[in-house]
Amino acid sequence: MFYTPIPSDEKRAAKSLIDVGFDRLGEAAGGGLIRLALMAGPADPTIGLLWGAILCSLAAIGAASRLSRDYVKTLERGLRRRAVELDAEHITDRTTRTTFFRLAPLTGGRTRLDRTVTAGMDGAPGTPVAPPGSGLGPSPGPTPTPGPAAAPYPPRAAGSRRDRVAVAPDAETLKIIALRSRNLDEVRRLLGPDERLTASLVPHVVPLLAWDPLASDAITALRQVAETHVGQLVDALVDPTQDFTIRRRLPKVFSTCLSQRAVDGLLLGLDDKRFEVRFQCARSLAAIHDKNPAVRIDEARVFEIVQAETKVGRPVWESQRLLHQLDDRDDGLFVDEFVKDRAGRSLAHVFTLLSLVLPTEPLRIAFRGLQTDDPGLRGTALEYLEGVLPARIRNGLWPFLDDARPRATPARAREDILADLLRSNQSIAFNLEELKRRGAGTT
Repeated sequence: MFYTPIPSDEKRAAKSLIDVGFDRLGEAAGGGLIRLALMAGPADPTIGLLWGAILCSLAAIGAASRLSRDYVKTLERGLRRRAVELDAEHITDRTTRTTFFRLAPLTGGRTRLDRTVTAGMDGAPGTPVAPPGSGLGPSPGPTPTPGPAAAPYPPRAAGSRRDRVAVAPDAETLKIIALRSRNLDEVRRLLGPDERLTASLVPHVVPLLAWDPLASDAITALRQVAETHVGQLVDALVDPTQDFTIRRRLPKVFSTCLSQRAVDGLLLGLDDKRFEVRFQCARSLAAIHDKNPAVRIDEARVFEIVQAETKVGRPVWESQRLLHQLDDRDDGLFVDEFVKDRAGRSLAHVFTLLSLVLPTEPLRIAFRGLQTDDPGLRGTALEYLEGVLPARIRNGLWPFLDDARPRATPARAREDILADLLRSNQSIAFNLEELKRRGAGTT
């Protein structure tokens, strides 16, 4: 520690002299004093040796009392002359730390803080200690007014280690600290409409999706910048080590996007092992496709995903649901809440996927028609689906549609079936409304 205030070019020469030369000189001087005491003293030299030890100890105390003051003066002189290289993260003793931060504003360093200084000056080890005037913690001492000794020095080359003087964090760093603070009011303020997230803040907002009181605020804030930072969001979505709660809520952020990059990222999310993640990715894809039909969605890829969804057994098909009310909240996509509840989440998910590659409006009418209790309306919906779905998709999906029609039905032209389906839209709406009223009356 005592070599800290000595410039590097002087330290190398002084260290060997002090560590070796003065150490040996002290041993020789001590041995000489003992020998003199034995030669000059009485038969029992113990008393003389004790007094000699006491006098030497007093002299050492006197020298040590000046050591701290001289150390600080030498350190200040080195810092002012910029002859001493210090890094805040490597300083462990209180005296050096106090002097370093007290002189930081006077040494012409860059405003950079590599990490929060810890290992307590004013508290227990690990307590954060901020530079004077930062407002983040107790100040180690008053900041002196620059005097003649603080005259400006010639600028050094950019990137020099001597320019790395720790000062107060900038506004971006303070926002990161606040976002990770778990202070509900402060975090909600940073997620509000008056703040816009930057690239460095997005990774600290994504984890807030797992915090139920702030999940909606985090989704809203991320939606405002989703198109700009879509790459970061896709990385979090497809990361299998990411918290499941985050991955099942993150797709909702993409629903405001319009770009092909967002579509490609959500298509990757459709391969997730968890149904909730796949369900939300499909809903956001439908939202993007509805706003920007020009985005490219590979039809063969979607049919492969639908086929995989229909390969599960009926127990799994009927048990798949969303885990949280926030995740299940309807965003006005494809079907309303009542129809989705009657159909089940698995069938709603499959029809959402099909809407990405098939005409959306007829498919929506057919899906709603399947949830009626009118055999004629259900038959028209099934007839339409029978004509537009590829054989492999139809074969996988049909067991879940409860087709009770007579088997011997004459084939009709697809245009006639579509016309009947579109004409039945109003009847389907009336039937579903009647079913909804009946359900409300029985509860």
